[in-house]
Amino acid sequence: MPTNVTLAMVREAAERIRPIAHRTPVFTSHTFDTESGVSAFFKCENLQKGGAFKIRGAANMIFSLSDADRAKGLIAYSSGNHAQATAIAARHVGAACTIVMPLDAPSSKLEATRGYGAKVVTYDRFRDNREKVAADIIGDSGVTLIPPFDHPMIIAGQGTAALELLEQAENLDALITQLHIVVRRNEPHHTRRPVALGARLKGGACGQGRDGPQQGSACDGHQCLRTSGAAESQKQPGHRSRFFPL
Repeated sequence: MPTNVTLAMVREAAERIRPIAHRTPVFTSHTFDTESGVSAFFKCENLQKGGAFKIRGAANMIFSLSDADRAKGLIAYSSGNHAQATAIAARHVGAACTIVMPLDAPSSKLEATRGYGAKVVTYDRFRDNREKVAADIIGDSGVTLIPPFDHPMIIAGQGTAALELLEQAENLDALITQLHIVVRRNEPHHTRRPVALGARLKGGACGQGRDGPQQGSACDGHQCLRTSGAAESQKQPGHRSRFFPL
């Protein structure tokens, strides 16, 4: 499916999801600015409904469906954040929702998804294919798939986070997305939260490049194309996580 997304589509999405999505705050960190040499502005989507930016894309697609399509029910596959987002948005419009999740997804996310009213169907991610599991259910029931990425309505919805950031922090020189921050190292699944970062640069350039999805990961964000530079920086000797006070 073509994934071309225009600025007009993102602006339409912003209006469409206004009833459900929070306009999350933008924070700064003096310590980060001092050590990085830039003036950085953090778009805190960890404070978004459902704990991640995913509600933006899920709500945009679900709210754009016809009443007839929503009445047939919805389905999504996800290890957690998109699962919760789809369940929240489906509940908002009164649509039945099924979520395909790995057996070993964090229990907190399994419980939260069920708590939002979704039916959870689990699968073994080492032996089964989540797309096929969902396709079989769609074939039997005719429900509508809400994909975690790679759909123009999902992409346009996610883009509203950047649109807000550009309104909240003007005159940015760069927009950096998909910064993965490990927040717990003592869990079987390291919890990673993507954030958008706007920066006013004092010098230097941003590299570009993309490579393919990571295999064997339950994280939705690892299944789409990602920035090579960010991935490589995590492989460098001596790389370690840093925490900066706001």
